[in-house]
Amino acid sequence: MPTPLLITDVFDLVLGRTCLGCQTPGPALCPTCLTQLRGHTRTVSLPGLVLPACAAADYDGMARDVILEYKERGSRSLAPMLGRLLADAALTVARPQRPLRCVLVPVPSHRHAPRGFDALGSVARAAAQALTRDGLPSRVERRLLPGPAYLPMKGLGRGERQSRITGAFRPARRLRPAPSNEFVLLVDDVVTTGATASEALRTLAAAGARVGGIAAVAAPSRGKPGTIHAPAQPTRRP
Repeated sequence: MPTPLLITDVFDLVLGRTCLGCQTPGPALCPTCLTQLRGHTRTVSLPGLVLPACAAADYDGMARDVILEYKERGSRSLAPMLGRLLADAALTVARPQRPLRCVLVPVPSHRHAPRGFDALGSVARAAAQALTRDGLPSRVERRLLPGPAYLPMKGLGRGERQSRITGAFRPARRLRPAPSNEFVLLVDDVVTTGATASEALRTLAAAGARVGGIAAVAAPSRGKPGTIHAPAQPTRRP
């Protein structure tokens, strides 16, 4: 039976879909447009957090279109491309430490996510594969689970997010500190105010885990407020 990724690719072909960036008929993000998105990894300043944090792209324009198309419309064929971007950010954070291995810990999706698939988990696995190909053996570990109070936070500012996110996660198990040559990264698709990352890190630390940094596919552009307003139904280019 075809995998969901292959089914999505077939739908792209049959329905005559085009690249979200350049409108060229073919995959939802062509290699040329993926190359344009890469190479812009930057440090992200998250209030109250001292760990190094990087994002591969600004959350606007083509990057925003791609993320919304993947998360809200379920275009699963975009997972490898988003994973490549996440790997770029992860490598930027991890490289100065010269680790032998890397562990990616995804932020859990909230219990009410309607996507029907493990969106961030698929991207994280693609990122781990890309990092391994880059010479840094990596794997994904589910060290966090959503708590019953974890609810969507689109459109909320930092204060509202902070009050809603407190106690939202629970550890998957009692954790041991990582070996000195293993670098643990908290990963997410988009980081905004830092409230979610802060609560995830607090939960991991309470369970005995040591995290070295944060990596994300995208973050709001410099100078823009850390609040994301996503449309109810992202537009699909013909």
